[in-house]
Amino acid sequence: MKKGFQQLTGVFPKPYRMAPALLIYLIIMVLGMSGCSGDSQPASSITVAGSTSVQPFMDLLAEEYARLYPDKPAVNVQGGGSSAGVRSVLTGAASVGMLSRRLTSDEAAENLNVIVMAQDAIAVIVNPQNPITDISLEDLCKIYTGEITDWGQLSQVTQGTQASTADSPGNQDSQATQEPAGQGSSEAEEPDNAEAPFQGRIHVISREEGSGTRGAFDELVMGGQEVTPRSIFQDSNGAIRQTVAQDPMAIGYISLGLVDDSVKPLAISGVAPTVENCRSGKYMLVRPFILVFQHDVGPEVRDYLDFVTGPHSREILSGEGLITDGEEAAR
Repeated sequence: MKKGFQQLTGVFPKPYRMAPALLIYLIIMVLGMSGCSGDSQPASSITVAGSTSVQPFMDLLAEEYARLYPDKPAVNVQGGGSSAGVRSVLTGAASVGMLSRRLTSDEAAENLNVIVMAQDAIAVIVNPQNPITDISLEDLCKIYTGEITDWGQLSQVTQGTQASTADSPGNQDSQATQEPAGQGSSEAEEPDNAEAPFQGRIHVISREEGSGTRGAFDELVMGGQEVTPRSIFQDSNGAIRQTVAQDPMAIGYISLGLVDDSVKPLAISGVAPTVENCRSGKYMLVRPFILVFQHDVGPEVRDYLDFVTGPHSREILSGEGLITDGEEAAR
């Protein structure tokens, strides 16, 4: 060992040689500083996982949180579905779970903390080329069970192209003055430019089982009946929106807050899916956006949850089409 120290000190020019004990002390100090620099990593991120309906809105809040509080832990938002969100919290894979439906009885039995982040409507959407603007809840259910397979089979059909002023008194007078004498028997005939009702096979687009949107749709529309296996199943709101936007014969359902100009939302039994109609209770397809977490989460997670439920976040969510006041209890 002594010979080793001599060799180690011998690498320095004689004026700069030092005692072996001092050299060992300096080496230990350098190694210690290296260890400290390795430990000063950024704080671990907060993982939020679950509903793909909630995910885009949580992404917005996470970005705003990072902008306002750059020294706070980053928020990592992941999808996977509402059921996966609960499982992630129970297994510790995520600090916060996102759901776009109410808790099941088994999930409620886990005694997780629950926060209602906002209320959201489920919008039934079709392609903008589809002239249908209104559908009854009964017909909607029959489409998704497979009982109705053609657009022409709908019992209650409102087609935007059928709206006209043909029955207005002014228009009737105009028609009467233009009708040649002796042609009164033609009054009952259909106008040459009358458009036939919209027809064609309906392409049913649905969410997969385990999705919060699917769970809410099953509860609010299907009433315990099974969705037809002939449906095209998609794993996110974005995928359904894209599919419907590209298919004039398709029908699907997504979060109202995610509706854009690429698709057209339908009124349900004459009631349009607007925030005002949801808030007043007129529009029936409304479900909660829920956050769940364990009771023993750390202060960093609680700080983020306080931000999510605070007035600034509510303003952001309201601007995105969600209902952020007057929420009812989720459990």
